[in-house]
Amino acid sequence: MFYSDFEKKLHIPGFHDPNDIRPMGWLFKPPIWIAATTYSKSDEENFEIVIPSVFSGLYFFVRNPGKSGATEPTWVRKEGKLTEDGTLGLIWEAKNYNLMPVNEYIVAVTYITTNSVTVSSTSFTTGSSDFVIDVLPVAAVTAGEFEITTRVTKNTGAKFDATMVFKVGER
Repeated sequence: MFYSDFEKKLHIPGFHDPNDIRPMGWLFKPPIWIAATTYSKSDEENFEIVIPSVFSGLYFFVRNPGKSGATEPTWVRKEGKLTEDGTLGLIWEAKNYNLMPVNEYIVAVTYITTNSVTVSSTSFTTGSSDFVIDVLPVAAVTAGEFEITTRVTKNTGAKFDATMVFKVGER
């Protein structure tokens, strides 16, 4: 999941099953494009994104899944335009870059939760964080929702929070 506006809370659609243990995460900065790599798209809300090796002020999301070519494509330079990549149908769509600055990276991540929820199996890279939501405690189920705030520290020393809000219920 990626999201550019950390000023407000991200409300996760649907309901979180109280007995479900599932991995979650944030993507704060896209990875750099890699040759001969399969890039996927599950649906209109779940797709991979990349930035070119030479940053142009755009990031690119998978419009049509496929495998990248042996050499980096010539990226378009305007939002909404398409770039064909390789010979197996991979198509990227350009979007104006509005994520974490490319010259900044993550050096530390902590998690803050509400309603006695715990997270486990936490990890982070220079541009993303991952965690697992453990089975929900009675307090979260009774409240009907919980929040998880990811507190990120960047190499500049700056910190920011990104918060997800989950409704609790059966699927």
